Amino acid sequence: PTIFYGQTNYTTACGEKAMVCTKLNQIDTLNYKIYDNGVLYKNGFTQCGADTSVSYTYFTLVQKNPNGPWTLNEWVVNGQLHQGTFSSIQSIVDSMNVWDATSNWLFNASTYSIYSVNNARSYNKMLWSKNGLPIAELNTTLYEQYRRYGIKLDTGTHTLYITNSTQNCTDTAIIRITGQNCIVVKPPACGKSVEGSVDGKIFVQTPCGVNATVCTNLTGADTLIYKVYDNGNLYAGFTKCRADTSVNYNYFTLVLSSANGPWTLNEWLVNGQLHKGVFNSIQSLVDSMNVWDAPNKWQLDAKSFTIYSSNNKNICNNMFWSKNGKPIAQLMSSYYEEYRQVGIKLNVGVHQIIFENPTLHCRDTAQVTVKCFPFIGGTTKVEAKEKENHDSVVIKVARDSARIGGSGRLKAVNDHAIAYQYQTVQIEPMLNDSLHGEKAIIVLVEPPTYGRAVLNQARGIVAYTPQEDPCEKRDSFRYALVTANARDTAWITIEVVCDDLIVFTGFSPNGDGINDFFVIKGLENYKNNRLMVYNRFGNLVFETKNYQNDWAGTYNNQNLPDGTYFYIIDLGNGDQKSGYVQIQR
Repeated sequence: PTIFYGQTNYTTACGEKAMVCTKLNQIDTLNYKIYDNGVLYKNGFTQCGADTSVSYTYFTLVQKNPNGPWTLNEWVVNGQLHQGTFSSIQSIVDSMNVWDATSNWLFNASTYSIYSVNNARSYNKMLWSKNGLPIAELNTTLYEQYRRYGIKLDTGTHTLYITNSTQNCTDTAIIRITGQNCIVVKPPACGKSVEGSVDGKIFVQTPCGVNATVCTNLTGADTLIYKVYDNGNLYAGFTKCRADTSVNYNYFTLVLSSANGPWTLNEWLVNGQLHKGVFNSIQSLVDSMNVWDAPNKWQLDAKSFTIYSSNNKNICNNMFWSKNGKPIAQLMSSYYEEYRQVGIKLNVGVHQIIFENPTLHCRDTAQVTVKCFPFIGGTTKVEAKEKENHDSVVIKVARDSARIGGSGRLKAVNDHAIAYQYQTVQIEPMLNDSLHGEKAIIVLVEPPTYGRAVLNQARGIVAYTPQEDPCEKRDSFRYALVTANARDTAWITIEVVCDDLIVFTGFSPNGDGINDFFVIKGLENYKNNRLMVYNRFGNLVFETKNYQNDWAGTYNNQNLPDGTYFYIIDLGNGDQKSGYVQIQR
C-alpha cells in the first residue's frame, strides 16, 4: 500500500526539521521500518495530521425540560443561520445532517453529546427556548485527535524506503526539504586537527604500498562525538597513536610473606643497570626507586598495593626479594599502554580532512598530502643473537656487531623473542639493525598469524600479544626498516610458551553472562587445590577446596565492592601460587 502522501517538496524554517506525515497509525509504527538514504530511521515517530472534532453537550437542554418541543432560535454554520422546533434529540441530529450534510453528525445519549469527527467548518453556539423563554445555550467544543504519525527530516534530499516484514509490503518516496531564509555562517573552530600541521596543512611520507598513519589530537572519547570526513566521505576505522607506556609492581606477595621489614631487594635491573638494597618500609623503597630511576616519578598506591610509573620509557625487570637470606617474593613488572590520541590512515594523494562536532556546531579543516618513496634493498637472512629474559614481559634483543658491520648499507636483522600466554611482549627490532647513522622508522608489512602486533613508531617498539590458544606455536611477522633513501626487511619470530595454570587477573560479575566469574584455567588438574581470596585489609573473603571457577565476587551472598583482591592457590602438592585479581562490575 501507499504509505507516503503525494507531496514531495517541503519547506521549513532554517535549521529546523520538516514534518513528513505518513498514513501510519500508532500500531503501524511498531511493525514498519523506514530507511532514510539507506540508514534505518531511529529518531522516533511524531503525531501528525490531526482531525478536528466538534461536539455539543445537550444536558442543560433536557435537565429542566426533558421533553420537547424545544425551539432552536440560532445556530450559525460558516455564517449561515439555521432555526427550527424539535420534539426529540434524534430529530435535531437529522436536521443538522440536512443543514450540514458533509459533517456526519452523531449523538451519544449516555454522554448527552452531539458530535462530528474530522470537521473543518466554523460553528457557533446553539441558542434554545421553550414557550418563548430562553432555556439553554449549548457551547461549541473543539478538540483535535491525532490518528497518523510522521517523521522529522533535515534539509536536503531524502530517499525513503519503508517496509513491513509481517505483511511483506514496501513503499518508496523521494522527499526534498528546503530551509527558508537560511544565512550561511562559517561554523566556529573546534580546535581539532592533525598533529604537525602548519596553517592547516601537513606533508607526510610513507613507503609505497603502505598507508600513512596520521595522528590527530582527537581522543578516544572524541571519536564518539566528532565526525571526520576525508574528501567528503565519512571516515571510519580510527587507529591508536601516541601511546604512553606505564609500569607497575604489585607488592602484596612481599608484605603477605613478611608484613614488616626489613626486606632485602637482591636484584632490580633498569635498562640493564643493577639496583639493590635493604628497606624497612614500602615508602623508603619508592624513594630509592626515584633516585635510581629519577625521570620516571615512581608513585605508591597503598590501597591497591601498587608501585607504578606512568609514561615510562625504560626497561624495568622483575624485583627479587629475600629476608634473612631466604627468597620471599618476586614482583613482576607489568606493562600496559594507554593510548591518549587516535589517528587516521591515508593513502597516497591529497586529502581534505574535516573535523565536525554536531553538538557544538563547530568545524575544523586540514589538508594532508601523502607521498610515497620506493622500497630499496632486500631481505637479510642473518639471525640475531637474542638476549632472553624469561621473567620479564619485555624482550630486549642484543646487538651482534659481528653480523652487522662492514657492508656500509642499511640492514634489518631478524629477531627472536619469547612470549607467554596472555602476556604482551615488547620487542625493539632496531637494537640489532645496522643504520649507519641514518634516521629510520619501522613499518609493519606482514602481520602475525597467531597474535596481534602493535607498533609504537615513536619509540621503535612492537608489542606482540598471543591469541587465546597459541600454546607451543611459533609465530612470525615482518617489518621494514625505512630511511629516506633505503629500505630493508626482516622477520620477528615469537616462541609462545604456555603455563599449565593460567590465572585471569580480572572479572566483571555484573550478570551479563560474560566474564562473570574468577577463572583459573588448568586448576582442574590439581584436584586437592585450595583457593583463598583476601581483601586489601588482609581479611579472608572467600575460601574453598577443589575450586570450580564459580566465584562471582561475593561474601556471605553479598556483592563485594569493586577493587583489587589477593589470592593464594595451594595446589595440594606442596606448591603455591599467589597474585591479585580485579573486580570491576
